[in-house]
Amino acid sequence: MTLSKCQQKAHFQKHPAQVKLAWNQQKSLVCVSCQDTREVLEPFRDFYLDFPASMDTVPVSLQSMFCSYFASEVLEANCAKCNSVTAHMDKLLASLPTVLVLHLKRFVPNVQKQGYDQQHRAVDIFILLDLQSCLDGPDKVRLPARPLAP
Repeated sequence: MTLSKCQQKAHFQKHPAQVKLAWNQQKSLVCVSCQDTREVLEPFRDFYLDFPASMDTVPVSLQSMFCSYFASEVLEANCAKCNSVTAHMDKLLASLPTVLVLHLKRFVPNVQKQGYDQQHRAVDIFILLDLQSCLDGPDKVRLPARPLAP
């Protein structure tokens, strides 16, 4: 089945909601062995935020969950240069969304029960979410003073 020119144009145009929700994340993978760096730019529409691993009953702040999302992590990734399988990954906001969508991952896999456990911790949500504080650091790129124009 072929699409008409009008249908093709409509198919490839972004819906207004997609434009408002879209943002780009830049991931930097640095090989632990040879320090070779690979940059990847990925389009996203939302953040999936994990609850802290502790079983504490103290409320967790949305700010700390957001900052944990951007924390540097070690993962398995094959290096094309030296064939090492370990790398550090850093995530940065390459562009800002007009509308920020956050998913709080309240359901955690439980292998023993072959199901999911629900997190019941309260979440402190403040009126202002400080994105800049999550990105500060020696290697982090600063966000622009104004949102980037589309």
